[in-house]
Amino acid sequence: MKNERYYLIGKDINYSLSPWIYKEFDLDYEIKNISDKNELDVFMTGKNFKAINVTNPYKKDVIKYLDEIDPLAEEVGAVNTIVNDNGKLKGYNTDVFGLKKLIEKSGVDFNDKTVLVLGSGGAGKTAQYVAEKLGAKKAVVVSRNGKDNYTNIYWLYKDKAEIIINATPVGKENFPVKSVVDLTRFSHLKGVFDLNYAPLKTELVAKAELMGIPAFGGLYMLVAQAVESAKIYGVRETKTENGFEFALKDIYGELLFDRRNVVLIGMSGSGKTTIGKKLAKKLRRDFIDTDALIEERTGMKTGEYITENGEDRFREIETEIIKDLENLKGKVISVGGGAVLREENVLSLKANGVLICLERDINKLSVKGRPLVTKETLKEVYEKRKPVYDKVKDVTVDNNKKAGGTVRKTIETIKENI
Repeated sequence: MKNERYYLIGKDINYSLSPWIYKEFDLDYEIKNISDKNELDVFMTGKNFKAINVTNPYKKDVIKYLDEIDPLAEEVGAVNTIVNDNGKLKGYNTDVFGLKKLIEKSGVDFNDKTVLVLGSGGAGKTAQYVAEKLGAKKAVVVSRNGKDNYTNIYWLYKDKAEIIINATPVGKENFPVKSVVDLTRFSHLKGVFDLNYAPLKTELVAKAELMGIPAFGGLYMLVAQAVESAKIYGVRETKTENGFEFALKDIYGELLFDRRNVVLIGMSGSGKTTIGKKLAKKLRRDFIDTDALIEERTGMKTGEYITENGEDRFREIETEIIKDLENLKGKVISVGGGAVLREENVLSLKANGVLICLERDINKLSVKGRPLVTKETLKEVYEKRKPVYDKVKDVTVDNNKKAGGTVRKTIETIKENI
């Protein structure tokens, strides 16, 4: 019987969203974790598949098993899509297409720019190729032991690097290292891209945003290259350009909307808990209130705990709790008014969340049960926190009218920011 199965092969890839994407095309698609090159050899020589996608670290290793390679994939030196045509394997590279789509969506201009590509593997080769095709003045591949490495790039390219593309697994969900470079040591950055998509925003992307640098994760690229692979597989919905664009927009939008947390920030008394509960009910999502989690852990009301133990200890517990929420997806989360004063909290919340600042007229803010804010200090606290809210938020929603209207506006805002 002919095998009609489709796989994603790679190492430690249970986090992958590819099965979800290809289910949209009614393909029998599975993840196949391959631990080493011996296991890869058995799988590739067995040819027990209709087609496969290939991710790190095997995008270069699979080439030797091919009977035919698409000219683009051969030029790049990396393959991420393989079709089994009656025992003959043909390899393609749709990552190039996906990355170009992401860059096109970003609006970042690569022409005559110096680009640092972090990583020398298959993804790095793709990024270097795309950067050069988009007119980069120089596309420098950075690796641990290469001529350009993670030690010397700071003095070689401190004033020259304009765009950074992370093509390493550093920063992906549950990876032991959060970021491969220190962005603050580059003075002329105009764009940052991270090909990782889980979390939706790696620490590299989130820090770039906080520095005011346009920054983009890899989810859009993932969907674009997958839809292009589906076209190669012969999926009818992707055959025409309009069909492709519709599938890309529809799948990406649905995936991002479903997986992204809605994180409500803003002053104490701005209505985060009230709006959060109503929003969660409307979206059929779990609602999480970090202040409630703190009360559950300490056995005390937040105001009482701060009064007895001090703000510093309260903030430590708050940070621990927010860190625990980092990998959650598709939730509605309300955080205390001062939570975003710590950058580490912001990075955790941004990992999988869109930060919505609820704004309410200062004369409508309640200070009841809040020892850190009194009627006398309210204006002072507001003026201190407002610049922080403006820096870390993704969008603002006014909450001066009825709650129902605020909920509707919040949902509209989330959809507009996909």
